[in-house]
Amino acid sequence: MKQRVTYEFGACGLEKIRSQWTVEEGKLFKIGLWGTIVTAVCCFTPLLPWVLGLVGLALLTSYLDYVLFPLLFVFLAIAFWGWRRARRTGERGARVGRP
Repeated sequence: MKQRVTYEFGACGLEKIRSQWTVEEGKLFKIGLWGTIVTAVCCFTPLLPWVLGLVGLALLTSYLDYVLFPLLFVFLAIAFWGWRRARRTGERGARVGRP
């Protein structure tokens, strides 16, 4: 016998949660873009190994590729998601104003 799955918040509660976590239009894109730029600078230039060497953590330079490349892809995904979300929001707003 199958049991019915119920959620604690229901549909109204889910909308409340979504409204609390709204992000300004274009903010996700800006975060993703700046994160991509900073990660790319640290990834493709010797800036980060120099800084780690100055601080005394040069031992960590061998692990930078394991951190920076996934971080670069995460920020690219956030930028793409923010761009698509802002574009969809703009299209919805344009449709509402049309007769």
